[in-house]
Amino acid sequence: CDDITPDGRRKGVTEHRCTFANAMKMRSSASYGFGRIYSRGNAPWRLKDGINYEGNPSISTEVSRYMLALKKRKHANGELPMSSRAITSDIIKQMFDFNNLSENLIPRPIRQTSRQEKSLADWGGPRARMLVHAVVCLAFVCLLRSDEVLNLRVEDVEFIDSHTISVTLPSRKNSPFGKILLY
Repeated sequence: CDDITPDGRRKGVTEHRCTFANAMKMRSSASYGFGRIYSRGNAPWRLKDGINYEGNPSISTEVSRYMLALKKRKHANGELPMSSRAITSDIIKQMFDFNNLSENLIPRPIRQTSRQEKSLADWGGPRARMLVHAVVCLAFVCLLRSDEVLNLRVEDVEFIDSHTISVTLPSRKNSPFGKILLY
């Protein structure tokens, strides 16, 4: 993830670099591996008796300093964290309009393309796009978190008439064990 290789050489412009988020995931994996798999726990890495070390090496002061410096370097080089943004009714309308274009209602044969050739308009088929649109609308109207809408099952949604549906959540963040009737 760094611009500098372990031997001190600066990476070329074309060489692959991971994001800071990827570096955080790698550190998290190392912390888990040392802590759980190798039973090192979650105590910081330290010299025990002048000879032996104890604790989790990925939680050491040196690794923490390195991660902080890496974050500063990534930010200085223009890498900004990708934050999620709230979905709006305008975005949902754009999805609806795009999904209902005549050329997007007909399934097309799958075509192998490179990443450079792909466009934002070229993903999934009509059914996948309609499903995503339905999930987004349900989450938007019912004010559901992403995990809540993705954990819904068929039996949690009841169609009462042509204009009314009933959604019952199996759990919610503030009520993890109860059946919550939304609307």
